Amino acid sequence: MLAVMLSLTLAQAPSASGAPEPEVVVLPVVRPRVISRELAERTADAVREGLVRAGYDVMEAADRQARLGKQDPADCQNNTTCFALIGRSLRTPVVVRVEGGVVETDLAVYLQALRSEDGSEIAAQSIVTQTDAPKDKIRTDVAPFIARLLTAFPPRPRLKTPSLPPHDLATLPPAPPPEVTKPAPHRPLWPLAPTALGVVSAGIGTVFLIQAGATHAQLVEPLPPGGTPWSKAQREELRDRGNFQQTLGWALVGAGAVATVSGAAIYFMGPTDANVAVTAGPGGVLARGAF
Repeated sequence: MLAVMLSLTLAQAPSASGAPEPEVVVLPVVRPRVISRELAERTADAVREGLVRAGYDVMEAADRQARLGKQDPADCQNNTTCFALIGRSLRTPVVVRVEGGVVETDLAVYLQALRSEDGSEIAAQSIVTQTDAPKDKIRTDVAPFIARLLTAFPPRPRLKTPSLPPHDLATLPPAPPPEVTKPAPHRPLWPLAPTALGVVSAGIGTVFLIQAGATHAQLVEPLPPGGTPWSKAQREELRDRGNFQQTLGWALVGAGAVATVSGAAIYFMGPTDANVAVTAGPGGVLARGAF
């Protein structure tokens, strides 16, 4: 299999003259037994749109397929070096592998960003959504993944104004009168709701962990002179109480951390007209939004 991908690297197609090479290529991995090609491409296209909105230059799906030819990313299985070779053949520093599987109406998606240079992992995330989920829902789900990618591999700077040859300067129209700078649009605070709930959840979880430590201390601390030792029933009751406090504490701390990170990602990456709904339940905090 690796030899087949090596042949792809040797036969890579040249890029268009003067066009910058893409920073990222999104590779949908289609395994017919678990996902259709149409659903895999639609999911990968939602991921691509999220990357473009984050500022990356991402190769179009049609260009990717034309340059890959008959080479199928699914042939790489789980070989990250093989995916890296595909990235080199497409002349991109980063390749994002999008692999999905369908169980009834649920869609599980695994995202992995790899460096084409050596196949090392930059970011990874697993999400579970619905097979009929709209693209904006998928973009919201993958926002934490894109946030990690932005930290480890930021997009290259973009020129705000095109450069012109010196002989064209004389034909430039006169500069327009200065305009009054408008204040930046206010960013709504709704996306911070998951973060606030996450902080509260983590705080409550910490209290339960402290209580679990106190319960454990009761079991192991030496008895004072003349003290009555714990009975078997009392020790079992303290042990069960401590286990419950510890389990609940870690669950609340974990849910709080996830909600805090997700809320911050939605706030800093979403546009000012983001539509976000937050619900809290026994399983944690759920943030849903549309950009």
